Amino acid sequence: MVLLVFGFGFIAWGVLIAIQRKVYKSVAIVEAGSLPGAAYDDHFYPKQFALIESDTILTNVIAKLKLNEAGGEKYNRGRRLNDAQAEKILKRQLDLNFVNNTRILKIGVYDRDPNEAAGLANAVAETYSEYRTQELRRLAATEPHPHYEWEHVGAVIMDRAVAGLKPVRPNPHLVGLMTFVGALLTIAGIVRRNYSRISNYFAEMYR
Repeated sequence: MVLLVFGFGFIAWGVLIAIQRKVYKSVAIVEAGSLPGAAYDDHFYPKQFALIESDTILTNVIAKLKLNEAGGEKYNRGRRLNDAQAEKILKRQLDLNFVNNTRILKIGVYDRDPNEAAGLANAVAETYSEYRTQELRRLAATEPHPHYEWEHVGAVIMDRAVAGLKPVRPNPHLVGLMTFVGALLTIAGIVRRNYSRISNYFAEMYR
């Protein structure tokens, strides 16, 4: 009985995953930049991620893309979102990562529309890059260094996000795995439950 319960559970889980709305992901890649000779900072990535998710960056993205109105149409039955609501939704869409031993950040965005996912990722990357560049140039201007010009200091967008061709959710491999495992458990449960009947059937057949 336990096998049957787990089998049906895995199959139901697979079906629930399969009927989810399609979601796409786009990623923009940014080199955060630093001043030459800057000391290594153990907290570099958390600081940059906190900056990207801050009001400083996200409110500018919201204004640039008019997400108050667009988000209202999409998520709030046409009623305009305030900045806090739009920012909360945007934070849920973000997926921030990094490349080890570098200053390269991956700014990913999930959305049901692949073009909107790319547009959001690029807008966040652009806004962050502009702010980080201004911050570094301000520091460079106040602390002159003989080996560089402050105009050349900044964060650089290395790869702009493009619209994804295939959704990342639901995951077809996970759906297949859940269904396959569920089918195996269900078959095993049926066989175990009817083992004596099956054994007698084959015993009679070969008597």
